[in-house]
Amino acid sequence: GSMVVFGLKGIVYFGDFHYTARICTGGSVWFHDGIATKRECTYEKKLSEFTDAELSTCNGKTMSLVIYAQ
Repeated sequence: GSMVVFGLKGIVYFGDFHYTARICTGGSVWFHDGIATKRECTYEKKLSEFTDAELSTCNGKTMSLVIYAQ
């Protein structure tokens, strides 16, 4: 078998009875909160600039779902 590489595409966070998300595309990370940002996503920084600890929480919310894809 050949090796297949999956890339990080998004992370969903939960806390205070509310979900938020980080979307990873083209090496950039975008933040979305339907209450705060409405239909917009806010650019945070490059994925390579995040530490694992920074990705595990977001604005006091805990990582609850990680999405990978080819």
